[in-house]
Amino acid sequence: MKILVFDTENIHTDALEMLKKDGYEVEMSGEMDLLKEGKLPEADVILIRIYNRVDKAVLDKAGRLKAIVSCSVGLDHIEKDECTKRNIEIFNAPGSNSNAVAEHTVALILGVLRRVVEATKHVKSGKWDRKRFMAYELEGKTMGFIGFGMIGKLVAQKLKGFGIHHVLVYDPYLNRRQIKMAGGEKMDDLHDLIKHSEIISLHLPLTEETKNLIGEGEIALMGPETILVNTSRGGIVDENALIKALKNGRIYGAGLDVFEQEPPSRLRFMRVKNVVLTPHIGTMTNKAFRDMSVQATENFLKGFKKK
Repeated sequence: MKILVFDTENIHTDALEMLKKDGYEVEMSGEMDLLKEGKLPEADVILIRIYNRVDKAVLDKAGRLKAIVSCSVGLDHIEKDECTKRNIEIFNAPGSNSNAVAEHTVALILGVLRRVVEATKHVKSGKWDRKRFMAYELEGKTMGFIGFGMIGKLVAQKLKGFGIHHVLVYDPYLNRRQIKMAGGEKMDDLHDLIKHSEIISLHLPLTEETKNLIGEGEIALMGPETILVNTSRGGIVDENALIKALKNGRIYGAGLDVFEQEPPSRLRFMRVKNVVLTPHIGTMTNKAFRDMSVQATENFLKGFKKK
């Protein structure tokens, strides 16, 4: 059976060796856009990353396709309903990048709290005004989590060492006992969580329900010392409302690893102070890079029966 591999630079070689060892014919493609790949109709399986979109047009072209192996946690890039109709199995790597994203979330919180980016630019410009960077400490803060899956729980664990005072959680899919066991207090109302949290971290998928979940009304509930961090998906936060609040000093700061449009327009955040921006790199560690490829491949090899 032939496996066509896309986004080859972002697929770990260990995963490819596993497939070859199991008897699969592995062929590499230099294309990012699957529709441009002339060999797609010959593929029994495709191995992709989150940057390769699989929609109806791709599936129509891939007439022999029996399985998709996505070296990712999320599956937003795949039209799952269409795959189900065509009996195409999907394999991914749930949880493989959780620690990497959790660590990056903590880095963003500290970066915003201590105004690291502003301070770096200040020193590089030859200045030395220490009083300008009077900031806050993590110890004693109330942390609010919107979504409390594996990544959210890991962030909460890592922040315990900093002396976080209280962990509030809004997650309709978890009960009080589950949240309490992870060291949090369940909040039934999103707005109550926002009003009582000094640092708010988002850990949920982008769906019709969560799009612009944090909008102008929600930001208006935040205090002037509030920090908002998003390492989940762009589109959950209304960027126009957030930029307005940051410019007006309505909230203390924000840390964003994801955006409504990626890459975002350079001009959108140009004059916004105390916002730390990173180019969707929460998963970009050597370990997570390997784990996503290897775990997705392992799941495929265990769960897929050659036909």
